Amino acid sequence: MTNGYSSVQAETEELARKVESLSAENVLLKSEINRLAESSGKMRVENATLGEKLKIVQMVQTEGIILKGIESKSATPKSTENLLSRVNNNSSSNDTSGEDENGFCDKKSNIGPKLYQLLDTSPRADAVAAG
Repeated sequence: MTNGYSSVQAETEELARKVESLSAENVLLKSEINRLAESSGKMRVENATLGEKLKIVQMVQTEGIILKGIESKSATPKSTENLLSRVNNNSSSNDTSGEDENGFCDKKSNIGPKLYQLLDTSPRADAVAAG
């Protein structure tokens, strides 16, 4: 029976070595999982921070585009600039009339300051223009 006993004992020792080896591998794998979980948590926090920064940058860019649009809309229109330059050019002479390139008649008189007063939006300018 020693032969059967030593065979069982050899098999038991082999299984014990496998259990020990697998237990060591299991500890290493659990350690790796913990390290990866910690790294993943750090990356999630970093990703959330970057997402917030991106939202802020996009909001600032959108506001800049909106402000540029508002600035361009509030700028003096080209037609008004042309009108003002024609009034200023014509204000020095007292010719009676002439026809411009659009077929409109211009009465050339000294109305430049009054036109600027009408275009000015201050209450004082309104009072001066009305008076």
